[in-house]
Amino acid sequence: MKRYRVVAEKGERLRSKARAGSVTPNAEGSGDGAYHVQALDRGLDVLCKIAESAEGIPLEGVMKATKLSKATAFRLIWNLERRGFVRRSHNGGYALGHKVLELTDAYQQQFPLADLSIPYLRALRDETSETTGLIVRAEDARVCVMCLDSPKAVRRTLHLGNMGPLYRGAAGRMLLAHLPRDEQERCLDGVDRIEHANGTSISKEEFLLDLIRMRAEGVALSYMDSEPDIWAVAAPVFDRTGIVVAAIACTGPVNRFEEEHVAHCRTRTVSAARRLSTELGWKAGRGEAE
Repeated sequence: MKRYRVVAEKGERLRSKARAGSVTPNAEGSGDGAYHVQALDRGLDVLCKIAESAEGIPLEGVMKATKLSKATAFRLIWNLERRGFVRRSHNGGYALGHKVLELTDAYQQQFPLADLSIPYLRALRDETSETTGLIVRAEDARVCVMCLDSPKAVRRTLHLGNMGPLYRGAAGRMLLAHLPRDEQERCLDGVDRIEHANGTSISKEEFLLDLIRMRAEGVALSYMDSEPDIWAVAAPVFDRTGIVVAAIACTGPVNRFEEEHVAHCRTRTVSAARRLSTELGWKAGRGEAE
C-alpha cells in the first residue's frame, strides 16, 4: 500500500507539472522523458510520410524519409497495415488505409466549426465562382478543415488536411496576424526572409509590418505566395470572446487575378467570415483592430 501511494503521488506530481505548463520540451520537441514513447513517435512519423505521397511510397522511401532501419520501418508499417491505417498501393508501395477516413469523419464530428462553415463557404463559392476553404491553426502550421471547389474547369483545388507554415498563404498570414508578437516571433524563429513561390522575398521585419497592416485591414491578400500561379484572399473568423479561431479563404488561378474580380472576392470573403463569426456569438468590434 505504501508503495502504491508513492507511485500515485509521483504520477500526480507529473500531472500537476503538465497542467501548470512546467514540462519542458526535449530536443526532439516531445514532452518530458516520462511521456515520450519512441515507438509511437516513429510510427506517427511513418504514417505522416506515407500521407505526403500522392501515389504511395515504397519501403525504401519510408526508410530514407524517416532515417529508420529496414527492419524497424517494416515492423511499424506492418502494424499500421494490420490496423487499417496503411494499405498496399497499386504501384506496390504503401498508401493511407480506410481507418484514416474514419478518423477524418470523427474529427469533423468533434470539430463542429467545419460543418458550421459549409453554408458560408458554399455561398462564397457561388458568389465568386472560386474555391473556398476554412483554415485553422495547428501549432505553428495552418490546416484546411473544410473546402469547396470552384465550378470552373480551371481552378485552384484545396484538400482536407492540407498543411503549411503559418507565414505562407493569405489564410495562414491572417491567423498569424492575430497572434501576440512573441508568438509571431516564435513561429518565425530561424526564418530570415519570407520566400515567395514567384521568386521574390521580403525580410522578416517587413513581413511583421505587413501582419500589422493585415490585422488592421481585416483581410489578407496573397499572390503567387505559397504556390505559383495562385492567388488568395482571407478574412478572420472570431468566436464570441473576440478570439480568432479560423480564417475563411477564397482562392483562384492567376489568369483570374483581375482588379475588379479580386475586389469582389475580397468583399464577399470578409462578409462570409463576419457572418460565420456572428453565428459563433461574436459582436462587431470585439477582437478587431481599432
